[in-house]
Amino acid sequence: MLVNKLNGLSLLLLLGVLAACDKPKITESSIYNNSVEVETYYREHPERFVFSTLEQLPDNLIWQDGSDLPVFGDPRAKRGGQLTLRLQTMQQTLRVTGPDANGSLRGPLWSANSVNLIHRHPWKDGFIPGVAKQWALDPEDNLTVYLRLDPDARWSDGKPVTVDDLFFSLYFSLSPHLKSPAVNRVTDENIGRITRFDKETLSITQTKASPDLLSGISSFPLSQKEFYKEFGPDYVDRYHWRFAPVTGAYVLDESKVDRGREITFDRLENWWADKKPFYQHRFNPDKMTYFVIRDDNKAFEAFFKGDVDWHFLNQTSLWHDRADDAPIQDGYIERAWIYHDLPTGTSGIHMNALHPLLTDINLRTGIQHAVNYEKVNEGLYRGDRRRIRSFADGYGDYSHPTLKARHFDLDKAVAYFKQAGYTSRGSDGIFVNGSNQRLSFVLSIANRSDEPTQATILKEEAQKAGLELNIEVLDSTAFFTKIFEKKHQMALHGWNTGYSPLPTFEWELRGKDAGKPGNYNTTNIKSDPLDALLTKWDSLSEPRLAQAISHKVQEEIHNFAAWIPGLTADYNRLGYWRWVRWPEYFQVPRYFFFAESGVFWIDTNIRQETDDAKKSGRTMPPVSKVYDRWKDKE
Repeated sequence: MLVNKLNGLSLLLLLGVLAACDKPKITESSIYNNSVEVETYYREHPERFVFSTLEQLPDNLIWQDGSDLPVFGDPRAKRGGQLTLRLQTMQQTLRVTGPDANGSLRGPLWSANSVNLIHRHPWKDGFIPGVAKQWALDPEDNLTVYLRLDPDARWSDGKPVTVDDLFFSLYFSLSPHLKSPAVNRVTDENIGRITRFDKETLSITQTKASPDLLSGISSFPLSQKEFYKEFGPDYVDRYHWRFAPVTGAYVLDESKVDRGREITFDRLENWWADKKPFYQHRFNPDKMTYFVIRDDNKAFEAFFKGDVDWHFLNQTSLWHDRADDAPIQDGYIERAWIYHDLPTGTSGIHMNALHPLLTDINLRTGIQHAVNYEKVNEGLYRGDRRRIRSFADGYGDYSHPTLKARHFDLDKAVAYFKQAGYTSRGSDGIFVNGSNQRLSFVLSIANRSDEPTQATILKEEAQKAGLELNIEVLDSTAFFTKIFEKKHQMALHGWNTGYSPLPTFEWELRGKDAGKPGNYNTTNIKSDPLDALLTKWDSLSEPRLAQAISHKVQEEIHNFAAWIPGLTADYNRLGYWRWVRWPEYFQVPRYFFFAESGVFWIDTNIRQETDDAKKSGRTMPPVSKVYDRWKDKE
């Protein structure tokens, strides 16, 4: 069941960045053209790359174009100005695929800067045009989607988007040159065939049925054939610091990037989608600049000084304790509490079930009951958050109706520990087994936001159950390297897919990925019953059957007990200088990267007014609003 799996493919790191080396030297003499290699690959795989004619196009297709759905750009939006935001780190490559490419720049480079084939409407059930102006489902096989490309669609270098680019995009995602086995595998397992009817008409046939077939099409990644004509075995080095043409509104001059410090994207003057109904009045700033500020406290102070235009106030102390600070009370900085419609992701504690000390399910279940997230919520977040209920929380009827995370329970924790052979406590209260082995584990965390404080509370509470958690604080680079290499015992983190209507089981649960580095099965879960359910999941197109299987998958994950659900917030809290303006609804409810909606704009007149007011000491009424249109009513 291909659902939002190919966007980057999108289930990758939202937070953190893996380090990379400086740009390697590629000499002029080493440049080559891969045209022969690519065309040969097409010929050698005729079952996957099909060349047909318009005469072979089915004549009973019902073409859709999304014209019945509401537009969401605000006609009040003004073009111009510069938006300045913060990055905690800056990845050292401009590639968006392959090693080290899924860090802090992925949103600005791609997620917020790509018009895909089609897009899901941000709050209605339905799709809107992208580089494809029309699409149609095959009435027979429930696997094939036909598409007509928009003849106006252009890459950022001005070249038209063609079916040849789509063919190459599939070749690109399948190629071992990417050095990304997970991308190769998911593409291979889910995209069965691409067919060319003419330069603007194609079809994509998926291998697995789905109740939501168009999601796979909306996340099909686009790569320009011309730009990647040198794509080959040295791809990782050759394209290390080259900005690939995009279908979005912003471009980048690589030579002007201050590596590790600052990066600015410039708005295309005549972007091809400017007048398209669903893209009009969006992506408004002339420049989008990102500054690296590693320390959270320094980032907040930079925001208060006006060096950064907005800052998330999700940290409880920032929202509650800084509300009376002068820039907010003087009305220069406004605040918004914005509910969204996004799945929770898998934040929590991921136990490495193949670690010798964690293979016992009784031990893992005991640890579940020794983790006190309720204390974290009350003590750190003042009750502002809630516990994630299950592995697929936030997917409507696909979420389990009754399953809930195990609660902190000292008696149950102790009982399970004793079943695992830890029957007596040492002088410090930590359990030991018959071999005098302590019930002690390393909890690896990234040094960001509230995670060190979370870990400290969890450590103190776990000691009450006789469990020792030794906190290992790593920078983001080292943390994600350790997880990908499967060298952790326990890790505090989570994967996030952005919005998807169906659970994305593809990445984190396949038994074939257990024990192997370089994939997202962080718990190393390996279960024959689970794999059988996932195989069945991949074959279903009828929603009720798919929902039933989804519930069983979540039960298997719960019973395996290697993932401890953490906390989530069904909202974002944002502080922004009043010259950043928003639609009446403020922000769309579904996104992967907050800025990708492009519905905001900079009002330069209000900016001047605010600067003058600050200089003269004139204040304005404070503004703090809750936008609860998409609040979960449960």
